[in-house]
Amino acid sequence: MFGPSLIWLGLVWGCGEEPRDTTVRTVLTPEEIAEKTVRTRDDWSVPKTTILPLVDDTHPVIVEAEVLFQQGQHVEAAERLLKLIESEPELVTAHSFLSAVLIQLGDLQQAIVAAETVMELAPSAWSYCNLGTVYILDEQFEQAKGAFEQALRIDPKYFLAFRNLGSIAYQEKRYADAEMYFQRFIRIDPEDTYAYVAYGQVLAEQGKLETAKEVYLYRLQELEWDAESHRRTPSGLTLDLPLALAEVYRRQGQTEEAMRWFLQTLSWSWVYQGHWASEASYADKAYQRMVTMLQSLPHQQRVTYKQQWQGWFMEEKQQIPVLERDSEEAKFVQWLQLVEDGP
Repeated sequence: MFGPSLIWLGLVWGCGEEPRDTTVRTVLTPEEIAEKTVRTRDDWSVPKTTILPLVDDTHPVIVEAEVLFQQGQHVEAAERLLKLIESEPELVTAHSFLSAVLIQLGDLQQAIVAAETVMELAPSAWSYCNLGTVYILDEQFEQAKGAFEQALRIDPKYFLAFRNLGSIAYQEKRYADAEMYFQRFIRIDPEDTYAYVAYGQVLAEQGKLETAKEVYLYRLQELEWDAESHRRTPSGLTLDLPLALAEVYRRQGQTEEAMRWFLQTLSWSWVYQGHWASEASYADKAYQRMVTMLQSLPHQQRVTYKQQWQGWFMEEKQQIPVLERDSEEAKFVQWLQLVEDGP
């Protein structure tokens, strides 16, 4: 449905509880720290694990290192943390934060050492999940599974472990196992939209399109009752959701409904953040799949839907932020021209 690999990566620094690219997006604001933040490349087709870090904002050196980290001064952040560890070797936050910095610097082996130190100093579900995610970055998947399973032995309801185990099972094409993990994840955290996106994706990969569709529609209906503030979080209205639903309808040959949800993805990309990737990534994928779908139709249907698409854009373009309107209209015209009018 979305591509061959689904893997969620993340790293915890601090005493709290997220495909192969070692670039890790940093936390930019306190709000992002409080939310389930993403640190990964801008690739919409590869869903990611989130984390719930609790950063020690009282230790002055940790605060200083965090500011440097956010500013992209990773070497300097590592130096501060290493000096701190020399004087306070059992400070868990410093080791955990250091593992994140080392990943950013591309030193996965030392990042593993730092994460193992966290686990030794504070053996808990979150520390095992932290270690497991670093193993994933280093493509040590068996070791990662062992770490996540140990996290569940400590805390049978630790949702991050289910997320990551489901992701690994999906990547390994063990879809029945992935389905089980994501079902359990939803039972534990029913307010996380990505749980439904991932669960639906696993169902679709097994050909259970009708059930996948029901999962997506259920979550969309639930979001209608949520406050707008929640809808704008990574747990709320993620653009994966309408795009995934459109794709299911397309695979079922329900062009009218597929068209509706591709267009909904486009309009929401003007209003909501992408979270897992840029809004433009979702919009481009919606355009691409819509054009491919329309090109497969008989001539008269293709012309009818193309006209419908044009009319829709003229009615909806006022939603586009003023500064982006010209560029979005140019993009729309470019994609529309790819739909041939000829036989």
